[in-house]
Amino acid sequence: MESTYFLIDADYTVVDNVPVVRLFCLNNKLERRIFYDKNFKPYCYVKTEKETFNKTAGGLSFIESVQEVEKYSLGKKMKVLQVFTSLPEDVPKIKQLSFQTYEADIPFYKRYLLDKGIGTFNRLIIDSEGDYIKNIKDEGIADFPINVAAIDIETFSKHSFPNPKSDPIIAVSIVSAGLKKCITWLNAESDNIIKAKDEKDLLLKLSEILSSNNFNVIVGYNSDSFDMPYIAERAKILGFRFTVSGFELKIKGERKKVAEINGLAHIDILNFIRNIYSIYNLKTEVLTLREVAAEITGERKGEFNWDDINEVFSNVKLATELCEYCIQDSNITLLVFNTVLPLITELNKLVGQTFADVSRMATGIVVENLIMKHAVIKNELIPNKPSDFQINDRIKKINVGAFVFQPTAGLYENIAVVDFRSLYPSIIVSHNICPSTIQLNGDQPSFTPKEERLGLIPSVLSEVITLRFEAKDRLKLEKDNKQLNARVLVLKLIANGFYGYLGYYNSRWYCFECAGATTALGRKYVQDVISTAESYKFKVLYADTDSAFIQFGERKQTVNEFINGINSKLPKPMELELQGFYARAIFVSSKGGIGAKKKYAMSDLDGNITIKGFQSVRRDWAVIAKNLQKEVLNKILLENDKEGAVATVKNIIEKIKTGQAGLDELVILTRLRKDPSSYQQTNRHISAVEKSGMKFVSGDTIKYIIAKGKNNESVSEKAVLYEIARKNKIKYDPDYYI
Repeated sequence: MESTYFLIDADYTVVDNVPVVRLFCLNNKLERRIFYDKNFKPYCYVKTEKETFNKTAGGLSFIESVQEVEKYSLGKKMKVLQVFTSLPEDVPKIKQLSFQTYEADIPFYKRYLLDKGIGTFNRLIIDSEGDYIKNIKDEGIADFPINVAAIDIETFSKHSFPNPKSDPIIAVSIVSAGLKKCITWLNAESDNIIKAKDEKDLLLKLSEILSSNNFNVIVGYNSDSFDMPYIAERAKILGFRFTVSGFELKIKGERKKVAEINGLAHIDILNFIRNIYSIYNLKTEVLTLREVAAEITGERKGEFNWDDINEVFSNVKLATELCEYCIQDSNITLLVFNTVLPLITELNKLVGQTFADVSRMATGIVVENLIMKHAVIKNELIPNKPSDFQINDRIKKINVGAFVFQPTAGLYENIAVVDFRSLYPSIIVSHNICPSTIQLNGDQPSFTPKEERLGLIPSVLSEVITLRFEAKDRLKLEKDNKQLNARVLVLKLIANGFYGYLGYYNSRWYCFECAGATTALGRKYVQDVISTAESYKFKVLYADTDSAFIQFGERKQTVNEFINGINSKLPKPMELELQGFYARAIFVSSKGGIGAKKKYAMSDLDGNITIKGFQSVRRDWAVIAKNLQKEVLNKILLENDKEGAVATVKNIIEKIKTGQAGLDELVILTRLRKDPSSYQQTNRHISAVEKSGMKFVSGDTIKYIIAKGKNNESVSEKAVLYEIARKNKIKYDPDYYI
């Protein structure tokens, strides 16, 4: 019997010592069904003769069969053995036989999805006998019917950070398109409240609501690390397993947790915000739900006064406020999810795999999965993940970076900025840069011409670039198409990720020489732009990586002629573009007196200011200093008012000196790049964290101020978390801020 379905989740189970792939699917009516495929066998590839392999492995009971197949390895045709094993966990054992092994490190269910070429957004025609798959066909990309609920928990603790072993969950909210409820065992009163007898009853009611409403996506904010592990631990302590539709909530990983429930996609939207969205789209450096939601949805959530938490057990009004606050968190989480959903959707459509897995991917993993998908189609062997030894060796290697033409400090007028459209991606494609095409002649690599043989990396990247150009052209006609706009952004993200991926120490297709050749060609093309600009009698003010700033004087009309002349000589798809004309630009000196790179400000012909590298766009300077710098730049670039700029600075200094600056203006932000315990030096933000007693992890942003301390105290010793300073009315150090 044939039916059309979408894939929500996949894993495998073992029945009578046979691995069975489980596909959790739903149809357009949101009806769920689990299909089983017992015909797909675990395997890997081995490079050796069949006779040699049989002599070594003939007595191993877990090897079911061996067949010789023809594959490509970095573009070269070769014969390898495809070795099938009894169980997925047997595949890694093949690596211990001392043969060259390929693809033994791909998880079994991901192997299945790769080979079938399917993911959540593929419309699947499944021919089954009962629940067992006879045949599965991909009918192309389509939008699967999402039924999503956002959840959030509130806990009670006498400490700064709650402990699931001792501190109970007192409220949990569920918000969807047709539901807005908070379950609590507190004495709260509201139409949105579902009363529970105790904490166990609260969790059982949560399980019942999530199951009965047939949600196929559950979303939270930091729910991989906090909400879901907390729910699982509290349920365990209370003597039961937390389930949804009969499937247990499972927490995988120690340091980096992942929460999963079979049959649905659990999305911790903070993963996507942190890994991808914040890099390209966010201005805020603080990745709290409050700040992220305010920027991308326009909704700023309120706050609950946590000083009153002890009173929620006896005060109906406060208990109700806490429940409404909990509902608000789920509601805003859902808003954030819906805002970025088009981007996750487009990523999933390109890469395949499951919705939840793609939502957790960083840029490099997205690129790798896309290449793996194309490698299977092109019959290319997928390289193994590097060993620890290989990673350590790769980390030591450093390529020469981009070319920089140092600016001379000063204020300039009549500037044009030109840059290459997707410089590194277009270089990789036009020069066919790939581990499969590289030819090493001493220290100077060359690459097989693409007319002779197109490498795997350039072929995938070329398709990405083509899709992006097509989407951009369509977007000109459909300007309000959010999904199309998301596709353009996602394709740009992926294209820009290829160069970094080639040089990333943990990548399967790592190639140090390929990454080096890409930057070397980038330097050459930027230097060509500079020499051509000088032949036009333009003054080159600054150049860096893929762009050049030229002063054209009174000859604005010749700028396009200059650009066209360069483009006529470039290999396709390389292209130099005019980024824009600017009325004024300011460059400043760095230490040592030379012009500072990546640090400038410009005003365009419409009065808009672009700021790069100044403290005003960095998180690690106080808000008051950043705002002041913007005011000074406005005075200089837009009003040409030097005296006004000086007066503005004097006014702010006086405000700080007299204690009139608010703590909100004095906040300094620093993102943790690792866990606080891993820092060897106790710098300002780590000192503030250690004194607070609060728990922070890698990726968190620390908000602190420099307090007025003793004369012999260092700046680090005077650092205090903003919330603690505000709560205790701690005074700031005016000398530091001045």
